[in-house]
Amino acid sequence: MADPSTLQPTLPSPSTPSTSLSTLTIHADDPSNHLTDVAPPLHVSTTFRYSRDPTKLNPLTDEQIAANAAAQGPGSAVPADAHIYSRVSAPNTSRLELILTSVLGQPSLAYGSGLAAFHALLVWLHPKVVAIGDGYHGCHGVLKLYQKLTGCKIVDLHDEGSWEGLGKGDVVHLETPVNPTGKAFNIERFAELAHARGAWLTIDATFAPPPLLDPFKWGADFVMHSGTKYFGGHSDLLCGVIGVGKGREGWEKDYWGLFGERIFLGSAVGSLEGWLGVRSLRTLELRVMRQSENAGRLVLWLDSAVREGGDGVSKVVQKVEHASLQKEDMEWLSRQMPNGFGPVFSVWMKSEELARRLPSKLEFFHHATSLGGVESLIEWRKMSDQSVEGTLMRISVGIENWEDLKGDLERGFARLVEEEEGKTALPHLSHASIHPASSSKRPSQPSPPRPALDQQLRNHQRHKHCPSPPPKSTQIHTFSSASRTHVQAAPIAFPTWRKTKPSIIRSILSRHPLPYHPLSTSAPPNFSPRSSPCTPPPPPSTPAPSPMTPPTVSPRRSSSPVI
Repeated sequence: MADPSTLQPTLPSPSTPSTSLSTLTIHADDPSNHLTDVAPPLHVSTTFRYSRDPTKLNPLTDEQIAANAAAQGPGSAVPADAHIYSRVSAPNTSRLELILTSVLGQPSLAYGSGLAAFHALLVWLHPKVVAIGDGYHGCHGVLKLYQKLTGCKIVDLHDEGSWEGLGKGDVVHLETPVNPTGKAFNIERFAELAHARGAWLTIDATFAPPPLLDPFKWGADFVMHSGTKYFGGHSDLLCGVIGVGKGREGWEKDYWGLFGERIFLGSAVGSLEGWLGVRSLRTLELRVMRQSENAGRLVLWLDSAVREGGDGVSKVVQKVEHASLQKEDMEWLSRQMPNGFGPVFSVWMKSEELARRLPSKLEFFHHATSLGGVESLIEWRKMSDQSVEGTLMRISVGIENWEDLKGDLERGFARLVEEEEGKTALPHLSHASIHPASSSKRPSQPSPPRPALDQQLRNHQRHKHCPSPPPKSTQIHTFSSASRTHVQAAPIAFPTWRKTKPSIIRSILSRHPLPYHPLSTSAPPNFSPRSSPCTPPPPPSTPAPSPMTPPTVSPRRSSSPVI
């Protein structure tokens, strides 16, 4: 391992006035670039060669590997010869963590997903009581698994009366802005409540990445992000992030404890995802600011339209929710989120059926789950979270032109209104108007003798084998046992005898069903084989059968299954 004294120092955090966030996202990983490549190369190797110097081959335990990493310092560039196995560290993932440390302003670790990061945090802190409110249902699922293994108590975050037993070493977990509505909460208030009991305050700030929110500034001990969302920004990687606050005693132990346990949890982010994450963070500030600005404009328009009424929006939309609409909280909210209120908001439709149909009326909003990508998404949230109301739509705004997005929503709402108004304007349709053939005013057809159909089917079978072509058209009379009225079929044009197929008969029978299928391999009632397919059948020597008697046809085996 390299001498820690030779390592490059950590670059300034975003709080340093001389270095902006956009500059950090582009240059924070410069010390780790050991090549001449301007764009970071992709390293896919999972294992790395040991030193060729025998004097440096000293067996190391996993704990010693973590200790050596700790000696380098959080957020420092990892030497090229320091990597052993990618579950511990790798060039692309270490480079990603170097940028994340500068972006969050605190030592940061990357995980395979946001839920993997939350699970790692619970495993390390090992709380006996966890206070949690509404939010991402995935985190609630992880917490239930943790509860199954440890028996921890889960209490309501917003009901302080239920916090009995919550004390030192326990966790107060706050998601702000909250998924899926986009509502924000006062971090400083919850920090005071948690620290007064000796508990940790963990913040899920996925919906408000830098530069929108810095939870550490308001008292957070740990901050987690689903890096899949805004850090990734292109809907093409899974990643989770944990930042460890340095403003308290013992933070180094927490950081390296998380680092060491990640080795055994197997939840390190992959090399390809690390490389994609570095690429994405380059444009973090540009994307997030544009997305938040677009969302703010759309929310203002929608909220005004719902309140004022008189247009298509108010006819189908019940309400809109977003942090920017929390007027009573602006005193603390404007300080907590000075650069914008987030790119995600929610819309409640006036009925579940309207919510289900809205996405199909839009062109620029993809109907998909997740959020944070450059493209705008809309989700009927009940598709992925059964605990929410069926009228809730979650909207993640992308970087498109906001007026194009507004126009898309306007057209979508207008189409819903047209459909709703069309339902009430439809006249009453009688059975006779829908089925004129069954109307009592239609003259009844004469009842033809049943042998006419028998003869028709026999002739068609004979045409398949005889050189003479069949008639160009014919008319078929059949009997409907359900209505007991005879119906005359439309003329049927047969193809030439060389192209005649069993599908012709199936077509006939699909419109005029018989008691049995003429292509069946079993003989029908009253069946007598002919001596030759070209020999016409003899005239019946017995009286004509009743209309309910099935026709006599020659059986043949079909090469295709009976439909």
